[in-house]
Amino acid sequence: MEMLQRRISVITFSSLYFILAMLAFFLFQGTHLDVTSSNFLLDFDLAPFSIFMGIIYCLSLALSLFPTREHASLTPRFLAIFFLGLGIIFANNLFTFFLFWVLHRSIPFAHFVKDFKNETGRKAGSFILMHVIAAGLFIYLLTQSSEMNLMNTTLGNYPSAFFTMPNLIILMILSFMSQAVFPFHQWGTDLISSFTWQEVSTFIISSSGVILFYKMIMPSLEAEPVSFQIGIMVVSIVSSLYWVCLGIIEKNAHKAIGMFYLSQLSLIITGLQAGVVGAKGALLQMLIISLSSTAMWSITHYLDKEFKLNTQTSFHGLAKYTPRLAFVFITMGFAVISLPLSLGFASEDLIIHALLEHAHWLGLVHILAACLNGILIYQLFAKLFLGTPKVYIPQANFDLPYHRLLPYYLILMFFIVTGFFPQLMIQILP
Repeated sequence: MEMLQRRISVITFSSLYFILAMLAFFLFQGTHLDVTSSNFLLDFDLAPFSIFMGIIYCLSLALSLFPTREHASLTPRFLAIFFLGLGIIFANNLFTFFLFWVLHRSIPFAHFVKDFKNETGRKAGSFILMHVIAAGLFIYLLTQSSEMNLMNTTLGNYPSAFFTMPNLIILMILSFMSQAVFPFHQWGTDLISSFTWQEVSTFIISSSGVILFYKMIMPSLEAEPVSFQIGIMVVSIVSSLYWVCLGIIEKNAHKAIGMFYLSQLSLIITGLQAGVVGAKGALLQMLIISLSSTAMWSITHYLDKEFKLNTQTSFHGLAKYTPRLAFVFITMGFAVISLPLSLGFASEDLIIHALLEHAHWLGLVHILAACLNGILIYQLFAKLFLGTPKVYIPQANFDLPYHRLLPYYLILMFFIVTGFFPQLMIQILP
C-alpha cells in the first residue's frame, strides 16, 4: 500500500510539473492549437483562456499538495478526477465538454449511489438527482445542436439562433449547477462532506460552470436585455452571500473552507458579466482564489491530521505550535479578500468599478459579500490558531520546515509583486 501511494505521488507531481511546463511554453509562445477527431466528435483547443485555466488548475494543486504531501492521501481516484478535469478545461465543443463532464461527475455519482442504502448516501440524494437532471438537459442541448448541424461547432462559435428560449435558460442552469451556484448548490455540500480536500479542489478549480459560461454563454449575452444580464449577476451575488453565511455558522473548519471557496467562485460569474474591465478582474480573482484557497485548505487538512480538530472547540490555539502556518494562513486569506497592495486588491477594484457602471447597488452588494468573506476568514483563523490550547501537547513545534513552506511563500510573493504592478498580469490575461 505504501509503495502504491509513493507511485501515485510520483505520477501526480510528474504530471503536474510536465503539464505546467508545456502550458507555460504555449502561453508565452502565443500558440493556439486545435486537436480534433472528426470520427468521435472530440475537439480540444489550446486557446489563451484554456491555457490560463489549465495553468491555474495545475499550479494550485502542485503548490498546495507539495508542503503537505505526506498527509494528502493521493489515490487512483484523485488521478482520474484530475485528468478528467483537464478534459473539461480544454474541451472545444459541446459534445467533448459533455463527455468529460459526465465522466468527471460519474466518480462521485458512483460513490453516492453505492452508499445510498446508508444514511450518508441518502443525504447525498440531491447530488444524484441534480446530476441526472443535468445530464438530461445536456442531452437535450446536444439533440438541438444535431438538428441544427452544430455538433462540430466550437463552443464560442454557436450562432445566435441557438440561444433562443429555452436553450439559453438551460445553459444558464447547467453553468450555475456545475459551479454550485444557489439555488443549484446542494451537491457542493455533499461533495465537501464525503471527499478529500484535494479531490474537492479538482472539482472546484476545474470550474466547469465558469468555462461553459465564458466560452459559450457569455458571447451570446451581449444581445440579451440588460435586465437579463443584471439578473444573472444578482443570482451569483446571492449565491456568494448564501455560501459565506453558511460558512460563518459552520463549526467544521474543513467544510467552512470549502464554503468560502464556493462563495468566492460564485462572484466570478458576476465579474465576467460586467464588461471587459469586470471580466479582467474576474479572471485575476479566479487565479487568486484558486492559489490561496487551495493552500488554506491544505493547511487545514494538515492541522486536522496532526491535532484531530474538535468541531465543538471554539478556539484551538494552534499558533503556539504552528506560528509559521498561522502567518501563511491569515496572509493567504487577506490576499483573497483584497488586502491593499496585493493582487486581490487590484482584481476587486476592477470588478467593483465595472459593477458600479452597470448598477450602483450591485457594486454595494458585492462589497457586502466581500466583507462577509473577510469575517469568515478571520473567524476560521481565530478558531484554528487563537486562544489557549485545550490539550497539552508535549511536542513544542509542529510547524513545517521552511523548505516545505516555500510553495506557500512563493504564492504570497507573487500576490505582493503583482499587486504593485497589476498591469503585468492584466496584459497576459486572455
